[in-house]
This record gives sequence, structure tokens and C-alpha cells, in this order.
Amino acid sequence: MKAPSVHETVILTLILAGSGVIGGLALTVGTPDPSCPRGEGIARTFTIIADLDGYNGSKLRGGMEPSMTASRCDTITIRLVNRDFQAHWLAVTFYAVNGIEVIKDDTQRITFQAVKAGVFRVYCNTQCSVHNFMQSASLTIT
Repeated sequence: MKAPSVHETVILTLILAGSGVIGGLALTVGTPDPSCPRGEGIARTFTIIADLDGYNGSKLRGGMEPSMTASRCDTITIRLVNRDFQAHWLAVTFYAVNGIEVIKDDTQRITFQAVKAGVFRVYCNTQCSVHNFMQSASLTIT
């Protein structure tokens, strides 16, 4: 059997080094928060009204509302009530990135367990006439 060429050795070294870097990133960046023990946390429900004034009147406050707070391991339900003639969406970074659509005069819910602490953006992910005022709501998990 012939010894590998310098070119083959360099390629193999690069592949192994790249695998090590990717594996290390997965261990440090991709490590999830520990799961919540059964029965820990409480149920919390937040209601957001979507209308021509944004989320809960956020248009009147520069688009910076509402702010919601819960604890890690709580079960969170966010109700979106649409009192507008146009459809609105609601998404939450990390927890509900695909979001939900709520048509005129309807109510929809997103429910999830707060397994990760942090501040998460709550926003509309579709264009509408008050879209800019539905981009900066927040959910803080402590």
C-alpha cells in the first residue's frame, strides 16, 4: 500500500479539524437548558389585542408593548384576539417562530413550556397596516 500524498494528507487534516470545531460548537452553543421537572412551574395566560392601534395599543406607545414576564418551567399561553378587519400574526422567538395567524374577529392561542430563560421578542410576522407597531413586544423568562 502506498503512503498518502501531501495533498491527501492536507485534505484529511482539514476534514478532521473542521469536524472537531463543529463538534465543539455543538457542545457549547447547542446545549439546551435542563428540562423542567414534572409539576414545576405554573400556568400563565397573557392576552394580546390586535387592532389598528397595534398590540394592546402599542402604536400609541411607539410600538414597545406589551411586555410579559414569567418564570422558567411555567406553561405560557398567549391569546391573540383580532379586533381588526385584516389578519394578524403572532410569533415568539425560540418558542413559536412560525407563529399563528388570526383572522378578523377571531382568537387563537400559542401554548408552550418556558424551558429557556431570557428575553424573547414577540412580533407580527406578516405585513399589515400597523406592522411596524407589532415588532417589539417581549416575553421575559426568569
